[in-house]
Amino acid sequence: MPLLGHTPRRVVTALVAAAVLAWWPLASAPVTMAGPAAAATATPAPDPAPLTNEDIVRLVVHGTAESVIVREIAARPPDFDLDPGVVAELEHVGVSRSIIEAMRRRQIDAGVRPGPGSPATPGPSATSLPATPDAADQGTVVVTFAPAPAGDPPAEIFAIAARPKGAPRPDDGEIGLVTDLALVLACTTSTHVPDHWDTRTSLEGAPRHEILLFHPGSHHRDQHGFDLLVLDRDEPAPIRLAAGRHALIAGLAGRHGSGAWRLIASDGETVDVAVGATVRLRLDARSALKGSRMTGYRIEQVFTLAPEPAAPATATPPSGGVTP
Repeated sequence: MPLLGHTPRRVVTALVAAAVLAWWPLASAPVTMAGPAAAATATPAPDPAPLTNEDIVRLVVHGTAESVIVREIAARPPDFDLDPGVVAELEHVGVSRSIIEAMRRRQIDAGVRPGPGSPATPGPSATSLPATPDAADQGTVVVTFAPAPAGDPPAEIFAIAARPKGAPRPDDGEIGLVTDLALVLACTTSTHVPDHWDTRTSLEGAPRHEILLFHPGSHHRDQHGFDLLVLDRDEPAPIRLAAGRHALIAGLAGRHGSGAWRLIASDGETVDVAVGATVRLRLDARSALKGSRMTGYRIEQVFTLAPEPAAPATATPPSGGVTP
């Protein structure tokens, strides 16, 4: 009996066979030219059918370029099964990680939770705003990244994807476990958390919350032989929220090999949102890899969410001119 949550390899093997067999009649069927009468009675083309795992496997098996597959994923509604066991089998038959990530992001954009083992349930998209009351009862929350301290290089926050051979292991940080990073903003106020909240989020192991922003994206950078996975620092769009008090959490989420997203750093701030007003928050998110091969390496990380500092007041010269 297979273990719970694992899809036997023969399922995807059969999927590949079915994909090839499904394609063969289409390739060998004769082409029929439609005459004028047929053109006169033509009906509008129906909406495109949802794209499935079988469709993706079929395209890969036939040697379709990855860029073409990604465009097809973006153009059609998704009906994917991205359970960890299925993802592993998709990779086994040649579906690249880039394609699987495009499938996952398409589900997020379409409001479908891509988490492992979950049914396709409506939820917030990666960039859309949460459902709120009438616009007349809303305010705005704006989150910006804090600049680097004076004299320091541009701030960045990262996880370690791989360390060089023979290098001492840093005392903290997840190494080789995270394949992507995402910026997360959520509200944990109990009256704002929707029913069945756990089916409306991509996060696992987090407290009860409503997702306000989920923005994945990262890139690799090398430092001292370490392969660093660095969060893309795209400024979040303004978020419209119902007037009232909100217990907000900003988080750095990491996508693990199983496909699950988990928080690896977070901080909270309670804000009062007034109708028509804007609350500005500053996120100080930065990492540094310190040390050497001789002394060992350590990760210094800062992740804090706080109200944006008030702009310094401009000094007004005295009205009586300059005093000697």
